[in-house]
Amino acid sequence: MELCHSVFYLETLAIALSYDNLSYRKIATQSHTYSNYDYDARKAVDGSIATCMRTLDIGRTSPQKTVWWKVDLGEVYTINSINILFRAYDGYENRQRGYEISNDFTELCEVIVKGRNSTCIYGSNCDIPCPVSCKDNICQEQNGSCFDCKPGWLGSFCNTRHCRDGITCNHVTGLCDRGCDAGWTGYMCNEECNRGTFGYECVNTCHCLNISSCDKRTGTCDGGCTPGYINNNCSTNCPYQYFGMNCTERCSGHCINNKTCGHVSGECSYGCLDGYIGIFCNDTCIDGYYGPNCSKKCHSNCRTCRHTDGMCTCVAGWIGPKCNTECVWSYGEDCQYPCHRHCLNQTCDRFNGSCLYGFSDEYMYCELDTDDIQMENTPLLVGISVSILVNVIVISVKLLRQRKTSSKQKHRTCIIKTCWTTDSEQTNTGNNDPYQELEERKKENLYQNLTLQ
Repeated sequence: MELCHSVFYLETLAIALSYDNLSYRKIATQSHTYSNYDYDARKAVDGSIATCMRTLDIGRTSPQKTVWWKVDLGEVYTINSINILFRAYDGYENRQRGYEISNDFTELCEVIVKGRNSTCIYGSNCDIPCPVSCKDNICQEQNGSCFDCKPGWLGSFCNTRHCRDGITCNHVTGLCDRGCDAGWTGYMCNEECNRGTFGYECVNTCHCLNISSCDKRTGTCDGGCTPGYINNNCSTNCPYQYFGMNCTERCSGHCINNKTCGHVSGECSYGCLDGYIGIFCNDTCIDGYYGPNCSKKCHSNCRTCRHTDGMCTCVAGWIGPKCNTECVWSYGEDCQYPCHRHCLNQTCDRFNGSCLYGFSDEYMYCELDTDDIQMENTPLLVGISVSILVNVIVISVKLLRQRKTSSKQKHRTCIIKTCWTTDSEQTNTGNNDPYQELEERKKENLYQNLTLQ
């Protein structure tokens, strides 16, 4: 039994002695130093336990509340052990255990980091090289497995390529006969996709928010998509007529040829529909202009002008889509009023409707006769109203009317047929006999007949 223990101790000692002191005389620093040059951080890695580093005191009443010390080994190593030697004071052992009531100083006399200077070997005799595909040529010292792989390699021993669909590489050439797996490229499929690309052969472009990197295999953007893109991998443009962040903004709808706007900014890259201007085509032409880029000027006869095609509503005297046609037999805005039917040749001023060449002879003659009759009837009506109760006067007036019928029949016919005819009477051309009209008038009561005289 004692022999076994002795053998185990000797093996352990041999292993321990086979490791190197990796921290010896390496660069060391500390949070603060006691006011003496002999207590700087290098004293803990000088190989002597007789010299120690020391910091300022820390505790409840001291200005310093924390303390640190560190050593830079300069490279990546496989570390076997770390030994820390504090300065020992009789009766003050508790301060090295992490607690102390009063203020205290930290003093490290030696920090020994044990490991192997050569990181590319492993095995019981430390004579087997680590796999060449291990990152930094570091492997596990017992079995040689890699802690991490160089780009392009997979597996515990980093001996598998990034071939497409997990297929093993060619056993002779080491190449991936069917190409590289998603996220990888290069002759040996050992190069990751560049930043901003992903997928097979790295042909897809990431559109991650704030130019952040995407997953090299799937293109997923954890922080969201840049404006103009949607879906998990931010590879899909906004749908028709939408743009911006999360594709929530709507295009103006006035891009030329009804094209959609730019899915990122909303701009109409190819121009605007007639009547609209601006990079977003959301501004209409100013008053008085219309058409492509608002380059055409509305006609001066337009009262209002549509900004898209120049269609007008016209000022007085003009008509037509562009208000460039003069009114004929009409007047006013958009020629909406017909000239008076008694204007000579039905021709009037196209702006205010006044008869340019006077009235027709028939209208003037009838107007004069009507005035004469009204002047002639005025004293008679006054007499009737005064002596309405006198039957003799009434009978005399009736006889007087009968005597004058024949002499004024022409004038009365003109008055009835021309000056006072209604539209319905004008259209009734079935019977033009003046005598028949006079006969019908006789049937009216006496006072109406007297008014006509």
